[in-house]
Amino acid sequence: MKTDERNSYTTHLRNWLNAAVFGRFRAPGLLICVALILIATFSAALLRPTLIREDGPVENASAILFLFASLMGAWHLMSPSRLTQLDHRLVLVSTLLSLLFFLSEISFGARYFDLDMPQMEGGGEFDGGHDIVIVLFRMLMKGDGLSVLVGGGLLMALGGMVYLAYRFRNSLRAFLEDSFHFALFVLFLVLVSAVLLDLVPSRTATKLEEALEFASAFVVIWAFFQVRRG
Repeated sequence: MKTDERNSYTTHLRNWLNAAVFGRFRAPGLLICVALILIATFSAALLRPTLIREDGPVENASAILFLFASLMGAWHLMSPSRLTQLDHRLVLVSTLLSLLFFLSEISFGARYFDLDMPQMEGGGEFDGGHDIVIVLFRMLMKGDGLSVLVGGGLLMALGGMVYLAYRFRNSLRAFLEDSFHFALFVLFLVLVSAVLLDLVPSRTATKLEEALEFASAFVVIWAFFQVRRG
């Protein structure tokens, strides 16, 4: 291959990558990347189950990415005047959540520093943000008056979200046209999927959950790269 042809191919590849990340193809580019990460991570976990063990390679990689994302968010927040008020709030929430996810991935340092975490009713330790959902789920499974209240509250919250999404669908559509906001929406969907899978007592579900958590760490970093600065 001649030098001019090689340079041409390199230029086309660079332009395509730039369009996928920052240009008109950034939305489908994000979805494609998430799908590839899920397929690759899940397939690797099926072939090598040790990859998704506690403090294993995938979990440590997720922790590092979430920590990096929190640092990216902090960098954006250092110049709040260059962000819109809405984006400033979204970056702040995303930064705090990234830090929480990082701490969750390392179990808040419980195994590293030999800490005793609170025991949960029904078994296990409260050492991650997703444990809140597990606690709520176990409360629902009791079948007592409190579970009825919790279930009713969750149904009302879900119904309210659906109503608001329909009521302000035009505003929501305009909101999602921004690449940063769209990435946060994808992050929300991926995290909800991971939390729901955490409730399934299956090794296969656990592998897919870890793949989703790894993908969510990638998505939040992608989102911070899409933040518009004035």
